Amino acid sequence: MSIVKEKKSLIIEAIKNRVRDSEFCVFADFSGISVTEFNDLRRQMRKLKAQVCVYKNTLLKRSVDALEIDVDDKVFFGATVLVNGNDVVSEICKELIKFGETKKKKMIKGGILEKKAVNRSELKELAKLPAKEILIGQFFSTVKAPVDRLGYILSNHIVSLLGVLDALKTKKKEEEKND
Repeated sequence: MSIVKEKKSLIIEAIKNRVRDSEFCVFADFSGISVTEFNDLRRQMRKLKAQVCVYKNTLLKRSVDALEIDVDDKVFFGATVLVNGNDVVSEICKELIKFGETKKKKMIKGGILEKKAVNRSELKELAKLPAKEILIGQFFSTVKAPVDRLGYILSNHIVSLLGVLDALKTKKKEEEKND
């Protein structure tokens, strides 16, 4: 095997490992972006605990095909960057969309989420989700609401019961005075 083929097979294995070990991968278009802007994008992604790497489309396609993930072939056209990680994919997509809007272009091409192919529109929907902390807060407030309501209802009934008992006590005292 030639040295070039060996290097390509090593790169394909590296990509496969990267995709396999990540919760998500987003394929983004970075054409028309300067080196400085690309480095800014990398810094932003690093803050969100995501990795950014540029690979040849053919190597990306071979790697994804080897993992038997059916990603649309349109994704592997033009200048493609692989953004992957194990943290919150919605935040990554938000940043990519925001970065693309500043460049007046659609950055996201498609991706892989939990070993399944997803298209651009699905990733855009994920980007609309609130942050993880907010979702957790909403979940717990939803779970806590019935308990709070039960406590409110019970406290109202106890107050009502106390009012009735107090009225009975007052009535008995008046009856005793009258006797």
